[in-house]
Amino acid sequence: MLAVERARNRWDGDVPAAYDRSFAHMCAGVSQAVLAHANPGTLIDAGCGTGLFAARAHAGGWRVRAFDSDSTMVARARARGIAATCDRLPHLGEVANWRGATVVANFVIQHLSAPVAALTSLAQLIEPAATGDPGRLIVTSWPPIWLAHRAVWMEVFADLAAAPVPHDAPACDTSPDGLAAALSAVGLRVVTAELVRWDWQIHWQAYLTGVQAGIAYIGKRFRAQDRALRREIVAQVCHRMRRFGAPEVMTLPCIATLVVGEGAARA
Repeated sequence: MLAVERARNRWDGDVPAAYDRSFAHMCAGVSQAVLAHANPGTLIDAGCGTGLFAARAHAGGWRVRAFDSDSTMVARARARGIAATCDRLPHLGEVANWRGATVVANFVIQHLSAPVAALTSLAQLIEPAATGDPGRLIVTSWPPIWLAHRAVWMEVFADLAAAPVPHDAPACDTSPDGLAAALSAVGLRVVTAELVRWDWQIHWQAYLTGVQAGIAYIGKRFRAQDRALRREIVAQVCHRMRRFGAPEVMTLPCIATLVVGEGAARA
């Protein structure tokens, strides 16, 4: 299939670029919902990746500071004009001295082995807004259900007997109730715990670039197969994703957990 061949031939090994072209836009689908809960003023973006959400927040009028543990992601965020630095949860260095009326952790918690310790560190960064309103920690994560497009890959992997790879399950419950309990456990008052839904529009070729780069579990498992099987997997997935629009622009339904916790108000 020509579209599949073109996508495969465009892979250049630049993981941040591949992420920026593909799954970064899926994650940024929560931007509007997140910013609707954000206090005005300084916003700290924890685990900023390539800075797509941070750039949207900056364009919306927030003063944004951002950090990520991956220096190549930070470099790409800086190229977007974001004030980003390298730091790592849960034991923050320079960032431990930052303060913001809003702290955001988009799709970070599910990757951490010590999520409660990370949430504790993030909660320490929030301060009351200039309006006197309590500072807010906003956390998003993938809920414990499969996204529709991921389910297609898992079906194809199973049908073609693709070799499995280790899959690290989240160290905490990423449902709304589960993340709400985690934020309560670090001393925050939960004001919102909900599922957010949106449609992610992306061209099949751009989407495939992210998988070929080994991004997320489906990418890691795809990369673990031999070349011949990878070709067959791509052909099968593209065929089954036609219901979403492949091999052209696809509309992929997405769902995420969004939880908002508040600290103390200004005295």
